[in-house]
Amino acid sequence: MLYYGRQWYYHLSSQANISKTSGLADLFDTNTFIPELQTWAAQSARPADVTSAVNYLVLAIGSQAEDEKTATTYFLRGKNLALSALAGNLSVGTVQSFILTTLYMLRSCQINAGYMFFGIAARSAYAIGLHRTEVNSRFGPEIHTRRDNLWKSVRVLDLYLSISMGRPPAAADPDCTVAYTTPAPVHAPNQPHQANQANGYSNGGGSSVGSREKFDLLNASAQILSLVERIIWRVYSRRKISSKLTEDISRELRAWSRQWLAGCAVARCFSYYCTGRWW
Repeated sequence: MLYYGRQWYYHLSSQANISKTSGLADLFDTNTFIPELQTWAAQSARPADVTSAVNYLVLAIGSQAEDEKTATTYFLRGKNLALSALAGNLSVGTVQSFILTTLYMLRSCQINAGYMFFGIAARSAYAIGLHRTEVNSRFGPEIHTRRDNLWKSVRVLDLYLSISMGRPPAAADPDCTVAYTTPAPVHAPNQPHQANQANGYSNGGGSSVGSREKFDLLNASAQILSLVERIIWRVYSRRKISSKLTEDISRELRAWSRQWLAGCAVARCFSYYCTGRWW
């Protein structure tokens, strides 16, 4: 039996997981995932598969700050199931489980172990084609969005680890075609839409941020981390800088601030309201 065998506990733990990973990873459709988690938790016998691995890891992260002993139990069970599932076919669940493993370890200050497990998530993402939006689109609009967001989560976490640890990124690929943008609403003919102007946030597929792009915290994270990555490559790796390069970087940073800063502040306050903790 799972500890705290009550439906509200699973609901709160999964909500806490979503809040604690907001802006760093977007792995699930919360409208369907929470009911599915509660149904899974109500089962007397749970399958030893990647779905159970994901669910255990979600509960582990959700309860990590409040009940470390329970969180550790869930984590070890989820991690072992995720590793066992590698013997079968790779899937979206494989990527989700190892991203969750990485996040749990980062929250436990096990950054080197988290970095190693993230490598499995990144390679699995490439293996199932998450980095190609045309592949993702074959699964229908809803799953297309979920798979694109999963790749963005891989990219954001990869850049975070690369920048903070001073190591090469695992998911930097010019072949990537997933746009780190959210389509803006359709405008009337007499109101020309000016999205996708070049503000310097191009991804591997050539899409860029527009002045009227819809707010999305995951996209905001991907774009600012991509900007930092470009600074590292264009300034520190080449060990030279020019006034033009400085102005280009400054322009890109100002463009990001105009586009996202106010929305990020609101999201941060909302996270504090829901969890009682700042990011």
